Amino acid sequence: MDFSVVIPARNEEVHIGACLDAISAAVVMFPCEVEVVVVLNRCTDTTETIAHERGAIVVREDSRNLARIRNSGAQLATGDMLITIDADSRMSPNTFLEVSKALGCGKFIGGEVPIRTERMSPGIMLTGIVLMGFLLPLRISAGMFWCMRSDFEALGGFNEGVTVAEDVDFAVRLRKRGKKAGKRFGTLWRAGMITSCRKFDRFGDWYFLRMMLRHPVRTAIMLRGSNPEMGNKFFYDFEHQQLGDRGGSEGCVLHGKYRFVGSPANEVRDIVTSIASRCADDFPFLADLDSALTDVYVPLAAWIAERAGDAPLVVGINGAQGSGKTTL
Repeated sequence: MDFSVVIPARNEEVHIGACLDAISAAVVMFPCEVEVVVVLNRCTDTTETIAHERGAIVVREDSRNLARIRNSGAQLATGDMLITIDADSRMSPNTFLEVSKALGCGKFIGGEVPIRTERMSPGIMLTGIVLMGFLLPLRISAGMFWCMRSDFEALGGFNEGVTVAEDVDFAVRLRKRGKKAGKRFGTLWRAGMITSCRKFDRFGDWYFLRMMLRHPVRTAIMLRGSNPEMGNKFFYDFEHQQLGDRGGSEGCVLHGKYRFVGSPANEVRDIVTSIASRCADDFPFLADLDSALTDVYVPLAAWIAERAGDAPLVVGINGAQGSGKTTL
C-alpha cells in the first residue's frame, strides 16, 4: 500500500463526501494504492454510511481527545506514506503526486500544505495573518500533514496528553526528528487544501481575531495543547451542521449574526440588497452593494444552490435590528 489517509469525523455528513471525493480525484491524477480510514467520533448522523459507500475503512473512537482519535485511525494504516486531513477539508488533485516526490527524494521528513478557506473576508484574512504570527516561532502551520508511516510510529503518533492543537504538537516533533536526521520539514506549495469556514460561520468572521488580540496568552497556551476549555468549545462540543438543516443553531450564518434559510440562488441578490440597506449600522461594508455581493452573495448563493436546489423562495425577517435574531 502506497498511502494511508486518516480522517477524524464527528457528524460530518455535510462535508465528508466532498473530502473523500477529493481523495479519489487525487488518485486519478496520480494512480497509486490508497486506503482511507475514517474515525467516527460520537457520530449520530449518516457519516458512517457515506464513508462506507465510498469504500473507506471505518473505525470508532468516542473519546474527547483528537490525538487519540487520529491515532486510532493510524493504527489501522498499512500505507508506507501517511496523510492526516480533517473531514471538512479537501486536498488538491496533485496531493499524492507531490507527497510522493517529496518523500521519495529523501530530503524531507514530512511536512504540510498551504491552507485556503472556502470563502474569504477581511476578518478571515486578518485572522489568518495574526494566527501565522503565533505559529511563526514554531515554523509550522496546521491542517493536513504528511510523512512516512515509519516516522509517525517512531514518534509515537499524536501526543494523547494534548487535548487541542495536537496536529501542531505533532508537526513540531516531526520537524525536530527531521533536523536530527538531516531532513527538512517542507511545505508543498504546488499542492494545498481547501477547508470549510464553519467556525467563522458560527461565531463570526471577526470573532477569532478579537479573541487572539484580547487573549494572546490564552491563545498561545491553546496552540500548545493546554487549554481544555477552548478545546471543548471549538472542537469537542462544537455541533456540526447536518443535512436538511434549515435553521436552528446551524443554518448559514453571515458574520455570526444574520442567518439565511434556503432560498434559490437567483433570488439572493434581492435579499442582499435589502440587508445592505437595513443593516449598515451593524456591518458598514454592507452599505456598499458591490462589497456585499463579493463578500456575501457569492458564498451564500453557492450554499443555497447546493442545499436548496429549486425550492420556492420563502423569506421572513424577524427580530429588531441589533437583536442578533434577524433570520431570513
